[in-house]
Amino acid sequence: MGSIKNELIWFSALLIIFLGFLIVVGSPEYYELAIITAVFTLIWCIRSYLVKRFAVLRLKK
Repeated sequence: MGSIKNELIWFSALLIIFLGFLIVVGSPEYYELAIITAVFTLIWCIRSYLVKRFAVLRLKK
């Protein structure tokens, strides 16, 4: 449970920093922010899956 909570904290912190940076630099429209958030979430999910998958494979060796 602790690892999920930690991962969500990192995810939300990085997303807020990333979106804040984009707003300061380019001030995108709301639909652009929605698309960027969706892509960021998708990439985070893939990254999280791969990290957990390879961690399990490394432990099996």
